[in-house]
Amino acid sequence: MRKIDKRVEKTRELIISSFTSLILETDLKKITIKSIAEKANINRKTFYLHYSSIDEILFDYSLEITDNILDELTNNGFFKVKDEEESLDILIKVISNFVNKNYELAKKLLSNESYLIFILEIKDLIKETFIMRLKNRVNMSQYKMNLIGDYIAYGFGKLLRDWFTDPGDMTIEEVAKLASLLIYHGLYSVNN
Repeated sequence: MRKIDKRVEKTRELIISSFTSLILETDLKKITIKSIAEKANINRKTFYLHYSSIDEILFDYSLEITDNILDELTNNGFFKVKDEEESLDILIKVISNFVNKNYELAKKLLSNESYLIFILEIKDLIKETFIMRLKNRVNMSQYKMNLIGDYIAYGFGKLLRDWFTDPGDMTIEEVAKLASLLIYHGLYSVNN
C-alpha cells in the first residue's frame, strides 16, 4: 500500500474544508472550482491535481462522512452487540449524533436535492449496515433483505428530511427514538 504524501493529504483536506464552508454559505449550483480554489488559497491548477470536478469532491466528501459514521458505529460497539434492537438503537444514535454535531451542514446536505449523491451515500450506508448485521442472523432471501434495507434507509432518510423542514416540537433524539421503534417493530413483524 502506497503512502500518500503529507502535502497532498493537507491540500485535499484544505479543498474539502473550503468546500464544506461554501456549502454552508451558498447553494451547490453556485459553488465553482474557482470559488473553492480562492477559499482554499490555491490556484485552479492545484485544484485539478486533486479533483476533476465538484461532483468528485462531493462524492469524496460523502465517503469521508460515511467512513466517520462507520468508525463511530465501531466505537459504540455496533458490530459486537448481539441484540438487534440494541444494534438498531446504536445505528440511529450515531446518525442522530452526527446530525446534532453538524446540524447546519446536515440540514443543508440532507434536505436539498442538489446534494443527491450525498443523500444516496448515507442511505446506502444505512442499508448496507443493516444488511451486514442481519445477513447471518435471519432466514431471509437477499432480495427481501435488500427491499427491507431500502425501506429502512429511505424511511429514516425521509423522516430526517421532513424533520429538517419542520421539526415541530420534537428533538432529533425523539425523532431517532421514533425511527428506532418503527424500524425495529416493523422488522420484527416481517421476520416472524
